[in-house]
Amino acid sequence: MFLKRFLEDENHRLAPIATRSDESRRRHEEPVLKVEYRTPFQHDRDRIIHCLAFKRMKEKTQVFAPEQSDHLRNRLSHTLEVTQLSRSVARALALNEDLAEAISLGHDLGHSPFGHSGEAVLNRILKQEIPIDNADSAAFRQAGGFKHNYQSVRIVDELENRYRDWDGLNLTDKVREGILKHTGTGGKLYNLMTYEGLQVEHPATTPEAAIVAMTDEIAQQCHDLEDGIRLKLAFISQLKETAVYDIEPFRAVIARGDSYDVMNDLIRTLFHVFMDDLIGNGVEQGKNGQFRFAFSPELEKAFAGLRNFVYTRIIFSHDVARSDHVAKRVLRDLFNAFYNSPKLLPDYVLNRVSKYSDVPNLRRLTGEEQKKTADKLKSCDKFIRVIADYIGGMTDSYAMKEYRKINP
Repeated sequence: MFLKRFLEDENHRLAPIATRSDESRRRHEEPVLKVEYRTPFQHDRDRIIHCLAFKRMKEKTQVFAPEQSDHLRNRLSHTLEVTQLSRSVARALALNEDLAEAISLGHDLGHSPFGHSGEAVLNRILKQEIPIDNADSAAFRQAGGFKHNYQSVRIVDELENRYRDWDGLNLTDKVREGILKHTGTGGKLYNLMTYEGLQVEHPATTPEAAIVAMTDEIAQQCHDLEDGIRLKLAFISQLKETAVYDIEPFRAVIARGDSYDVMNDLIRTLFHVFMDDLIGNGVEQGKNGQFRFAFSPELEKAFAGLRNFVYTRIIFSHDVARSDHVAKRVLRDLFNAFYNSPKLLPDYVLNRVSKYSDVPNLRRLTGEEQKKTADKLKSCDKFIRVIADYIGGMTDSYAMKEYRKINP
């Protein structure tokens, strides 16, 4: 009764191009609940919030290490900001808020410890650009690479274990697609999955997925700027040298100086102006079916100037470079240790290796048989993938703790 009413309300309330909840499909058939009071996308939202990967985001770096300040963004606070922005856009344009919310909450589940630098390090290890001792090159090539949007889908499809009858969270195809395509894919496959039904080579098929991709970018640039100013890596007055200063609402704030109050006003103004412009321009659907949200030419130039400023002054700063160096050393040493000494991995990780391959759990072997099996694992692409899954799922603090265990 409740679900029928919700779906009827969607059909009357949403814009013609909006995604309806009854358009969604799941990979595995589920039993019908006696009382259904949530739409499929609301179910997906709740499954994401309750999964382990979501909880771990609170201890994963966005850009800056948490010890630098208690007030810096982490992966979870970034996710919540994107969720708030995407819901606002969806509501204003009569699109499906529940779908935008679910995609937003799940879009960064696959991020590694130590922010984007950790992601890059894991990818370079898997691509053999960062050497691992005794590596089997063919097996590493088969294992693929590491990119957080692909890893997010891997988590919700395979790695989360909350159901007896299947792996993963069994999310709808629309949410899975939005998670995968919130950032570039280019038709590439980054790990051992086939991404069933997601058509990696094509753009997203829903306007809600396009919303999340755009609000993710807005949130990222604005909060990286705020965190950088807070750490004195950049100053508000330096924005006078950028196209941001060409826009009157921004110019008036920037001209007031570098104080803390001005920083708050600047970040608030950036969000308001960019969001107002984005919503005011609405959504376009191209001939290829791709949905597009875009700024006006003036705001597009200002946003490009903001992005360039954030990268050159903050992302490429000495503080971030030092964190990147730590990430490279920690993740490389962890990968090297687990690859060459598999017994260092927890039982549940070794069980996952056995589940996906014909290699038995090392814990159940002794002597020469254990040594032969450990050597065999080096040529197993699924073993390499599982190590990447394990390290990629770590929080910053857990990665450091494991690093200190192998480097006392």
